[in-house]
Amino acid sequence: MNAEAVVNYRLRLNPTEGFSEKGSAPELGKLLDDKTVPTDAMLEKVLYADFKRTTGRFPKPEELARWLALMKKNIAIAGTTLGTKTTLTAMLLQPEVVYRKEIGEGKPDENGRRMLSPHELAFAIANALGDKWPDETLWKAVDAGNLTTRGDVAREINRLLDDPKFEKQRIMRFFHEYFSYRNAVNVFKTDAPSGTHDASWSVADTDMLIAHLLTRDKNLLSELLTTQDIYLTTDPFFNKSSKAHYVYNYPEPQPHATTIKGERRSLATAIPGQRAGILTQPSWLLAHSTNFDNHAIARGHWIREHLLGGTIPEIPLNVDAKLPDDKDKTLRQRMHVTREEYCWKCHQNMDPLGIPFEIYSHFGRYRDTETVLDPDAAPPAKGKKPATRELAVDASGEIAASGDPTLDGPVKNAVELMQKLARSPRVEQVFVRHAFRYWMGRNETINDASTLQAAHKAYKESGGSFRALMVSLLTSDSFLYRTGDPPTVPTTAPKKWW
Repeated sequence: MNAEAVVNYRLRLNPTEGFSEKGSAPELGKLLDDKTVPTDAMLEKVLYADFKRTTGRFPKPEELARWLALMKKNIAIAGTTLGTKTTLTAMLLQPEVVYRKEIGEGKPDENGRRMLSPHELAFAIANALGDKWPDETLWKAVDAGNLTTRGDVAREINRLLDDPKFEKQRIMRFFHEYFSYRNAVNVFKTDAPSGTHDASWSVADTDMLIAHLLTRDKNLLSELLTTQDIYLTTDPFFNKSSKAHYVYNYPEPQPHATTIKGERRSLATAIPGQRAGILTQPSWLLAHSTNFDNHAIARGHWIREHLLGGTIPEIPLNVDAKLPDDKDKTLRQRMHVTREEYCWKCHQNMDPLGIPFEIYSHFGRYRDTETVLDPDAAPPAKGKKPATRELAVDASGEIAASGDPTLDGPVKNAVELMQKLARSPRVEQVFVRHAFRYWMGRNETINDASTLQAAHKAYKESGGSFRALMVSLLTSDSFLYRTGDPPTVPTTAPKKWW
């Protein structure tokens, strides 16, 4: 039905009133003219153009011949207009229109693998970096037979990475998915201090910080986890009440304003000892928090899986995973329930990694103390708020069972935790693994070991270049080859079943 609706629109056909216009595309106008007798050349021109429009590639001679035979048959049975509509509708129902084909072609090698065909590679390269079809240069490489080797793929990837006109949304999207900080806008906060909390601005600040680090492209993972650089909103033209700099404990906006894409933000340095990389950015802290509080368990879960490469089982159905709502206790104190033997089997791998982030409030602001209700105070008078007290923040935690004995040990807060993790080769390897999963669209197997090792080596030898890591992954056997028999295309019509 959807395919038929598309063709109706293109042909300007109204299902209830019939033909209303003589086609919407130049190649269709003459064909649908009532005074014209369709020739094979006219039909081939329409089919050639529509095949390219719907699949993104030109048809092979045998494919064009099959479609021509079908179209002539349909026109003979139902007339030019309805026959054309039926044929173009069938063309939209090809699997290749809905799915990007990556099966390779030609004879398999000694390992039973086929390298992706040139037109498949063109789509694979373009979609690995951006959200558009291959550009003109890629198609020229396909037509000239210059997209058949690993070196050809590397050349085109480097060209697109250097091309400022080619939008490379997929790169930034990797960091969006990896760090999950954009979910900050979905966490509703109550009692937000006036002008000091805007999740969307926090997300945009982190976007700019990552783009800034990608431009430098040196020791990227370490920089992502430990950088003291921060971007924050400064221009009152965009938000006159913005006091976002307060989130970083600055009394006023910082200097060195930088204009990027029309948005004015300030590139500054965090107060020493208060921040270390993306995981201490307000956006990440907000995204991994609740409406009213921090979420140390979720933060520890993220670190265990995304930085240490561990796994945490799902919460058993018979467990009420809820902390006590004791407003006179800190989050650390309320988490004592996770120390029960049955719970601690899993929580020991999360809680000690998440508690160090208690140096930040649930709005992402650095703190030395936290406010709780005073249990010894008299009940408040009607209309008055209950009495509170300030308790020193205990953010001490521990890295344990990481798989790297040199990494395990106590940490006093999130800043020290990030600094330790950033120095670990294991964390680097896990980061490479996540990049592999993102760009390959699947989990790794034992056969991908050489790809992962080569990607990590490229990253190390290039001084921590994310570009080198990407080029290594996108020119690897895991990206270029597929196994299995390609589907067969029928050369004759199937026998009637009735």
